[in-house]
Amino acid sequence: MADAHVRQVLENLLELLQQERDAAQRLDMDGLQAVVAAKEELLAGLVISPEQVEGLEDLLKEIDHENRRNAFLLWTGLNWVRDLMGFFGKAA
Repeated sequence: MADAHVRQVLENLLELLQQERDAAQRLDMDGLQAVVAAKEELLAGLVISPEQVEGLEDLLKEIDHENRRNAFLLWTGLNWVRDLMGFFGKAA
């Protein structure tokens, strides 16, 4: 059976992932750094056992989806910046 505290922490993590994507899309680096710090703090104290997440599979899948979505957004942005830097480096 799912632990209520674990559910709350996972819901907070999902909200932070959504805030992270929003900050990245707005190019708000200060906001992005604050969200990443909050996410790291949340995850540092998270120790769960398999029994504590029974029944939370849908929430865990949603967290995985949002995390992969953010990773792809940030990876694509990084590659775009690298390509632009290469382009302008060759032009100079």
